[in-house]
Amino acid sequence: MVTGMVARLHVQELVVSQDYGQFYLTTDEDIDGGVLLDDAYANGGVGQEEPGFDVLVRTPHQNNFELGLRVELWNGRPPDDLDDWQEASEAWVEVTDFGLWYGSPIQEYHRLEVPPGEYAVRIAGRGLTHWGWPGTTTPGDTWRIQLWPSDEPFPARKLRTWSGWEPLRNGQNVR
Repeated sequence: MVTGMVARLHVQELVVSQDYGQFYLTTDEDIDGGVLLDDAYANGGVGQEEPGFDVLVRTPHQNNFELGLRVELWNGRPPDDLDDWQEASEAWVEVTDFGLWYGSPIQEYHRLEVPPGEYAVRIAGRGLTHWGWPGTTTPGDTWRIQLWPSDEPFPARKLRTWSGWEPLRNGQNVR
């Protein structure tokens, strides 16, 4: 490896379940889904009580019980390829010895292969078909989580919003 080059250090490929139109990245056992969901509604679809802790990502599909999830660990900020993704957010997390876990309401949690440390996190999804019930429990959307070292906390933020999202008013779907 050449010094100064940004490189992907590790990749983990998973098939996970996502339900209730959301998933979490959690760094501890005490997740407050209500607070995170409120913040996600107020923040364009990504919620975090404060930098460093749990992240909630709202997804357009109500569920996907065979969601492809790719987790990438980088030594620096990865190249920007957001034009290839329909949804994207960033957050900052501090991973302790507890680890970093993927989860979704009433679904099994999965430990992500991320060592303890402070990370910027980019979360991106594609393969989205429409808002709400996707017509199947396996609609084919996939998500990617990229992490890289960062010692500068920042609040969760939305980078890209899929144009198929229904307009939201006061956290409620407008039809």
